[in-house]
Amino acid sequence: EIHERLVGSEMCIRDRMNKAVKWLVGGGLLLWLYNKFATATALMKTNIEVVGFRFFSIKWDYTTVDIDFQLQNLSQNRVVLNGIQFSLYLNGTFVGSSSQSLNNVVLESYQTVKVRARVSLKTSKLLSLLNAYLATNASKYHIDVSINGRLGANGTSYQFTPSFYVRIPSLVSLVEMIKNLFSSGDKVTDVAHDKDAEVTEITSTTE
Repeated sequence: EIHERLVGSEMCIRDRMNKAVKWLVGGGLLLWLYNKFATATALMKTNIEVVGFRFFSIKWDYTTVDIDFQLQNLSQNRVVLNGIQFSLYLNGTFVGSSSQSLNNVVLESYQTVKVRARVSLKTSKLLSLLNAYLATNASKYHIDVSINGRLGANGTSYQFTPSFYVRIPSLVSLVEMIKNLFSSGDKVTDVAHDKDAEVTEITSTTE
């Protein structure tokens, strides 16, 4: 009889432990789903704006472009930003991509942070695009830019697709300087430091 009582007690304890484990697992799953939902909501309400575009370097082999993003959390939830990745298009042509860690920066509700990302492309490709552009749009002096990217936070990501154009008043002179790099075989000069490579205006075309 004592043995039967002990066995019954063990079974009762085991049942209670199993129920407790199920409650813990279920609670953890609900918490995980809530965090995913809260993060997705915060990302959908994150305003992503391009506030900077410049040629960091233009050498005979590769061109490097810096793009500044301003991120503003317009939700009531804090969000931990993991990284940003995107593809860059100039005048409708894919030229390169970038993937950058954001080091888990915390963006509180209605807080704003600025992030700089860098993209590299072949200078020969840039020259080809600019030559084609100037052949039909010689009076505009701007480059159409579009981005197809994703912003990651807490293991969730959200797509963003801003488009804009950058105005370069000395675009013709910039093209001539790049041509000179190739014709002279100059592998040292960086024409991005010249005033003719300066971007003077960024105008959003995203609706």
